[in-house]
Amino acid sequence: MDVESSPSCALHRADRVRARATGRATGRVALACVSTLILLAPLPLALARECTPARHAGMERFEPRAAEVFDRATGLLWQRCSAGQRYDAPAGRCAGEARLMRHAEARAHARTLGDGWRLPSVAELRGLVDKRCGVPTIDPHAFPGFGYPPQQGMPYWSATPFETLPSMSYHVDFAAGDVDVRTRSFALGVLPVRAAR
Repeated sequence: MDVESSPSCALHRADRVRARATGRATGRVALACVSTLILLAPLPLALARECTPARHAGMERFEPRAAEVFDRATGLLWQRCSAGQRYDAPAGRCAGEARLMRHAEARAHARTLGDGWRLPSVAELRGLVDKRCGVPTIDPHAFPGFGYPPQQGMPYWSATPFETLPSMSYHVDFAAGDVDVRTRSFALGVLPVRAAR
């Protein structure tokens, strides 16, 4: 978006014309356009994705194990990549696009992985949120599959149903780290979990 054509600059077009005619600029025009420029400037990737790995009992909280990551704080083992992606060990990242699924499909997908994989509870999923990491609000060292910037948020299904409406379940949106509910017909991200052995 061109800063000069942005709404906040356009609101003061008459002031700019008056400033040119009189030779006096108003602080209001400059401030409006500068604030628009700041809002439109993209956040540098390094700044957005830098966060210090969380610690638990004197060690880093997450212990990567190839395509999985062990959470020392909870004893859970997580897939490092979202459903639809695969872990690329030499590159140390997730390859491919995350696949969005309706709730029933997400539960079935986790079960097909076998070995006790399942959808996490909302408390387990919310426990991954680390707002120190910026956007997304999850440790990028442990979970390298979350893209930046989010296009439509980053909501991920939990297995926890909404108490008052059984057709809805909780999800966690890693764009802001918020918990909310959606009808199960929506297609959201999937991050399977299981108990570590």
